[in-house]
Order: sequence, then C-alpha cells, then structure tokens
Amino acid sequence: MSEQLSFSFSDPDAGLHCFGRSGESALLLSSSGASTCGPVEVVRAGERFEIALPSSGETLLEPLGPAIAFPEHRRTAWLCRARGKAADDRELDGFGCVWLGEHGLGGLARRRSIWICFGESLAVALLAERTSGNPGHDEPVAAFVARGAPLEASPLVEPLLSSTYRADGQLLRAGLELWEGEDAETRERARALRVGGETVAAGELAQDGVAAGVAFLVWHHDGLHGGGAYLSETAAS
Repeated sequence: MSEQLSFSFSDPDAGLHCFGRSGESALLLSSSGASTCGPVEVVRAGERFEIALPSSGETLLEPLGPAIAFPEHRRTAWLCRARGKAADDRELDGFGCVWLGEHGLGGLARRRSIWICFGESLAVALLAERTSGNPGHDEPVAAFVARGAPLEASPLVEPLLSSTYRADGQLLRAGLELWEGEDAETRERARALRVGGETVAAGELAQDGVAAGVAFLVWHHDGLHGGGAYLSETAAS
C-alpha cells in the first residue's frame, strides 16, 4: 500500500479549523459554517509542509521539532506551527499536525489520533488503533509528550484516554491521563499530566472508503490553554 500525508490545523482564536488528506478533499470549519474543497495538495518542501486549499490560499505547517515515530503503527507525526490566510482574508496563526502513514485503514476497524499544542514548547501526540478482529474496547494507546524549543518527544507510560459523546456520536469532551516514567510500577515517582479538552468545532468527511469524524478542541493543563484535534477514522458504510 502507498503512503499518504494527512493534516489538521486549528486557530481557536480566529475560529478557523481544517482537516484533509493529500490528493483528497479537505473539511473547513469556521464561524460561518462547514465546507469542503479539493483535491488538496500537500507538498513537503524542505523542513515544512505547504498545503494548497482551492479558493483558500496556502497554509504553511512548520514542524516545531523532529518527527515523532510510532513504529508499531507504522506512522509518523510532525507537530507544527500553522500560518496562512483564510478565504475571507483572515490571518491564520495557530498549530497543526501532519501524519504520514499507510493509505486508508489497512484492515483496521478504527484509528484515533490526537494532537495538542500548548504553545511552541509543550505538545502531545497520541495514536490508538483497533484491529478488525477485536470488536471490544481493548484499544492500545501510544502517546508522546514533547517539550522544549525545538520540541523533543518522549514516550509516555500507559496513557489513558477518556471520551464523552453526544447521542448522535459527536465528541463533546476528552480527557488524558499521561504518565512520564520508566514503567507503570514507578507511578508514585512519575509525573502525571492531566489534560482535558472541550469541542469547539466538529465535522465529518467520508471519502476513499474511510469515514473521518474530526473534532477540534480547546485543551487545558495546569493553567495552560491550547488547541488541537481529535480524529476518529472507521470504514465508510
């Protein structure tokens, strides 16, 4: 299977959010509503990603540090600063994430990915995948916390993810309990990061056999506020 770049970026202050995949459509969410455009071109130019959205100009996603590898999932993430201009000429100045991995779900029943940026020196990336042969709720989660300038990522021990949904399935809020330490037995000496977020914009985009539900959240941690996205991908019905 071929690899594909996917991306999302968010500027909660401007009320601008976007999710898309290279060569496919993008979902644009703003205070004026939701719209789709495409096909989207994602070009890796040196150390940055250039995203061309039809009728919406160009957005630059500039990595805040080295790529984060999720080897067991065969996926890679870049946490980024996002800058550009919306179709109505509003300036975009937020954060985003680019993922590189196998095109489609590759036989998975569900993939969930989360990124959070609390400014340029603290961020989180998380990935959870459920195989088609596992109908239950056992969904291994892998996560990294990235600190510093540039960001340097460290793996987290047994990350915990909780999600609350509306009756129609839209994400309302999410919580993360993230432990930094060598193993679970050292929890009394490890540092726990507790992060909570509330959805400010959400939408759905189904294409090429994959149904993607994406929610953009405002996240909170220890007096800090940040932006990010929570993406859930399943096979399109």
